[in-house]
Amino acid sequence: GYTQLLKERYFGVDKRETNYYLFEKTIANHLEEIVGKKDMESLYIDSSLTGLITSIRKYSGVKDVVDFIQDVDYITSIKNTSDIDSINNKLNDISKFLLNAYIKKQHKLYNDNLLTEELYKSNIENYLESISLPIIYRGDEYHPLTYKNVETILGDNNLIASNTR
Repeated sequence: GYTQLLKERYFGVDKRETNYYLFEKTIANHLEEIVGKKDMESLYIDSSLTGLITSIRKYSGVKDVVDFIQDVDYITSIKNTSDIDSINNKLNDISKFLLNAYIKKQHKLYNDNLLTEELYKSNIENYLESISLPIIYRGDEYHPLTYKNVETILGDNNLIASNTR
């Protein structure tokens, strides 16, 4: 997925390839938001899965990272789409993992005085709009899931910016 994302970024999108690795590109793009574009590209060039996991672990626990990788592997290897509930649960878990890691990254930047409270909240709101992972599976089609209640998500993670300094 990241190969396709980089190919499209640097060489353009061939209209015949717009849906190539759609899910994988989406995941790679979200990981890039968490890890950082430059670091993600370096880790990719070095083929460093260990480095990627280490980078993600700054914002999540080991078990959560392992579960995330297993969930992504499950989705990318689906042969039988009859268990729609299981697929949706995995996709939901993937979205929550990415969202929580991104929020924790923003929280750290805020606490390190690298973001204002306004920018902190704006970054999270913008990310919430972009996290439209193809998450609800119906037949042969995925539909986006978006998170609308920023305060609940932040509160659930004890990451309300105005109460942290």
